[in-house]
Amino acid sequence: MVLFLSILLGSAPALGWFYFYLKEEVHPEPWSKITRTFISGIAIAPVVVLLETYLSKPLASNFDPSWILFLSFLIAAAIEEGCKFFAALPMEHDKAMDAPVDAMIYAVTASLGFATAENILLTLREIYTIIPEIHSFTLANISILSPAVEILSLRFMGATLLHTLATGILGYYWALSIRDGHNRHLIKGFALAVGLHTFFNYLIIYYGGASFIYTSSILLFAAFFLLQDFETLKRKPLPINLN
Repeated sequence: MVLFLSILLGSAPALGWFYFYLKEEVHPEPWSKITRTFISGIAIAPVVVLLETYLSKPLASNFDPSWILFLSFLIAAAIEEGCKFFAALPMEHDKAMDAPVDAMIYAVTASLGFATAENILLTLREIYTIIPEIHSFTLANISILSPAVEILSLRFMGATLLHTLATGILGYYWALSIRDGHNRHLIKGFALAVGLHTFFNYLIIYYGGASFIYTSSILLFAAFFLLQDFETLKRKPLPINLN
């Protein structure tokens, strides 16, 4: 029961954004391809954990303490954005990806899979922290779930949205890279995605509870440009280069 509830609650924020982004697609992608990419995003989560754990260890001994926090966020952002991109990358030569905007759709789908894995783990942690303190666990006692629900509500407008925006931006430049055959687009997109991800995480830690107004402003700003990117690719549906 606990695992089922964790999966249900943990999936809710990502599925909400998933519905929103799929509406941007004029010609819906095959559900089999979307599902496969979503699962790939979930499956890449353990790899992210291992890489972040391994690569963060040298920080404490090799860098000034004042830089460790920023560098740790930078490394984490680079790993997460890179892994989410690689989860979507197999679609590049798939026949289903026949228009530039499809690259954004699959990139966002992979990011939502990864965000779902994060949310489920956080939900499990919260619920298992509470369970030992009560005598019965039933759906009627909604207070049991309230901490997890509160966290996921914040993640819906925070971390989960961040994942879709950062990887969506990378997806836009991925589309340009495939369409134009220039890798410089992809390099620029990766730098922007990592920069947004790093800055968002740093603000949360630096400002704590007061960071909401800053992070919300950043996400709204990024969301505006991402939606413009979607519209740009839909207005200019040039043939995608799959060779």
